[in-house]
Amino acid sequence: MTGGAAFVSHETSIPFTGISIGGDDTRVGWTVGAGLDYAFTNNWFTGLEYRYSQYEAKSFVYPIPILNLGFVGFKQELSNNQITARVGYKF
Repeated sequence: MTGGAAFVSHETSIPFTGISIGGDDTRVGWTVGAGLDYAFTNNWFTGLEYRYSQYEAKSFVYPIPILNLGFVGFKQELSNNQITARVGYKF
């Protein structure tokens, strides 16, 4: 079992427009996970781990520059599901 603080650095952009939203920032969050290892000889082992991470949400409001259409707002929530497999050798 594992758990603790998590940090992510990211930049958000709108595909095919070159527009960056919110700039480049770092968000704080938390992570929790569990894994299993299995030794199939005295020296060789394999393992599998699952981890879930969630980061702070942010809200953005931007003007729409085309035809003075007003403002658009949205909330961005970031999370991550990760599965890691490994094979190792003990000396």
